[in-house]
Amino acid sequence: MNKFGRAALSVLLLVGVAVVALQVGALAGGGQNQVQEKRKDFALVGTVVSADPDAGTIEVRALSGFGPITAYIGEDKPNLVLTTDGDTQFSPAGTTLETMADGDNIRASGYYEEGVFRAYVVAIAP
Repeated sequence: MNKFGRAALSVLLLVGVAVVALQVGALAGGGQNQVQEKRKDFALVGTVVSADPDAGTIEVRALSGFGPITAYIGEDKPNLVLTTDGDTQFSPAGTTLETMADGDNIRASGYYEEGVFRAYVVAIAP
C-alpha cells in the first residue's frame, strides 16, 4: 500500500470511529441533548428602583440592553419589572431580593413572554 492509500485508510478509519461515537452518544442520551440551553430574549444593565421579595420582582431603571428592553431605555421611559423564581441565579453568592437595595447597579438576562420579563440571572455590578 502506498503512502496515499494509508492516509486515505486512516481518514476513513477516523471518520468511522467518529460516526460510531456519535451513535453511541445519541443512544445513551435517548437521542436528546442532555444539556438544555435556556433561551435568552433580553439582557440589561440597570439600576434597582425597588425589590419585592414577596412578589419575587425587581423594578429596574434600564440603562442599556438588547431585545424588548430597548423600549425601556432612557430617562423618559417607564421602569420595567423583572420577575424571579426559584430557578433565578443571583450573583455574587449570598445575593437575594432581600439584600438588594435601591440604587444597586445590576446586570440581568432572561426571556420575555406574554409581557413578562423572567430573569434567569441577576448580578449586582461592582
